[in-house]
Amino acid sequence: LWLEVEDPWKVFLDGVLVGHCQRVQGTADGRVRVPLQVARGEHTLLVLVEDELGPAFFGARLTGPDGRKLAQEPLRGTAVGKSKGR
Repeated sequence: LWLEVEDPWKVFLDGVLVGHCQRVQGTADGRVRVPLQVARGEHTLLVLVEDELGPAFFGARLTGPDGRKLAQEPLRGTAVGKSKGR
């Protein structure tokens, strides 16, 4: 899993925290890597991103171990946003 994030984030796979960082206003260049070991079948991947300052920015890319795009099985996802009310 590769992330494009500027601010604090957490990644959960099947309810287990597998990566996190508390940085603020970092460079969102897609170099944040969260290694995942995933068996065949259905899984839940949850990425929580906090926006500390300015506009929110987020991107995510799942790849195979070699960094290439995943083959065959389709991915289903839902994006949900929530404002802190600031």
